[in-house]
Amino acid sequence: MASKYTKEQKEGLARFIDTIAASSFIGGVVGLTGHSPLSIWEVMTLFATCPILLLLSWRLRKPS
Repeated sequence: MASKYTKEQKEGLARFIDTIAASSFIGGVVGLTGHSPLSIWEVMTLFATCPILLLLSWRLRKPS
């Protein structure tokens, strides 16, 4: 099945997902160091979403 998105649209979405992944990683580090009132569950969630988002970004960039 052909994709309905252009290469530029996929790259833009992949860059956006990269930004969200980086933000979740930084948020997890800040929460882990105690500079933020995040619970351990919130920190673990941020760290767990980072590789998932990076895999999604990689899949968007993968040639069809």
